[in-house]
Amino acid sequence: MSTTTVQKLQQEINSLLGLLIINLLCSGLALAFGAYFLMPNLIQMATTLTIEIDQIGLAILGALAFAIAIRWLISTAEMLDVQDELKTDLRSCKEKQTLDEENLTALIVKMTAAYRENKPTLKRMMTISKVACALFALGASLAVIGAIAGALTGTPLWNTSLMLVNAAICYGVAAAAYVIPHFFGKYATVWDARLDAADKAGVQLQKMLGET
Repeated sequence: MSTTTVQKLQQEINSLLGLLIINLLCSGLALAFGAYFLMPNLIQMATTLTIEIDQIGLAILGALAFAIAIRWLISTAEMLDVQDELKTDLRSCKEKQTLDEENLTALIVKMTAAYRENKPTLKRMMTISKVACALFALGASLAVIGAIAGALTGTPLWNTSLMLVNAAICYGVAAAAYVIPHFFGKYATVWDARLDAADKAGVQLQKMLGET
């Protein structure tokens, strides 16, 4: 029973890590997107001493994307610390061969508490991952269409091949961004059940204490 429980806990921790990696990737891309629109427009306005509406709009868009990306990067890094702590605890139990019911229960309680504390953030991460899946799939599809159009119009073969390679990478990331939150959602359901059971147990305990 302990071995099966350990395997399940390991899978839950690995699933959390996968979700965090996808969100780190999304944060990095949003950071690059923000810098791409923010910096050139700021530099152009500063050097030419002229301000145009479209430049202001793009600079504001870039600044918002940059700020959101930084904030989400920090949140993801904080969750990485939580995941690393849980992984370390599980590895420590394995190395010390203390995989008895008491230690496993303590680890499950710790994981459930971490989930309770960070549940809103984790839900948003799942949503962001799904959005990333759609965007990467769209980008890959556009790259494939561009490669086909290029092949028909006589674009060099190396250029077409590069577009197809980029499309394959984007499809791979899109698949990961879909599969990871799908599996994590199953584990989140398990954690929700644990939280529900813990809340019911707490209510029952309060009733018992009230009767004494």
